[in-house]
Amino acid sequence: MQPDWSTIISVLAALSPILLAILGGIGWLYRQEKERREAVERQLSEHQYKAYITLLDIFFDMMKATKAGKTIDPTDLIDRMFDANKDLILYGSDDVVNTYQKWLGSAREGKIKLGQFGEIVISIRRDMGNPKTKITSEKVLRQFIVDYEDAKAKGLI
Repeated sequence: MQPDWSTIISVLAALSPILLAILGGIGWLYRQEKERREAVERQLSEHQYKAYITLLDIFFDMMKATKAGKTIDPTDLIDRMFDANKDLILYGSDDVVNTYQKWLGSAREGKIKLGQFGEIVISIRRDMGNPKTKITSEKVLRQFIVDYEDAKAKGLI
């Protein structure tokens, strides 16, 4: 028995407004969810940026003080580190947190290496939209350490 094409076409014609409404509703829900996710990602990105800047400010302030021959108030430094830790653990990527914790472990052992600072900067760059960065830790450090070769020879890097 052959299907009655006119009946099938009539049924499809009758159902098409319903199907269009369903598809339109699904499209609207998808767009709403996408917009919500983008808003959350923007908010997260702002928090990440703040956390990373706080962390980098600590490093840069320490470098400036060292260069100027000044001492840093340890209490102030510890307070700033706790604030940075709080934001970093909440908003930082796994790569940045792991690199930072590696640096903290070395610092606690009294074996601070400036190369690890460079690695933290590289991790931050990757997380903030440069996943294929070609910048190396050495290039980062050369920007901040005038006598890079001397520091490297002394084992500081």
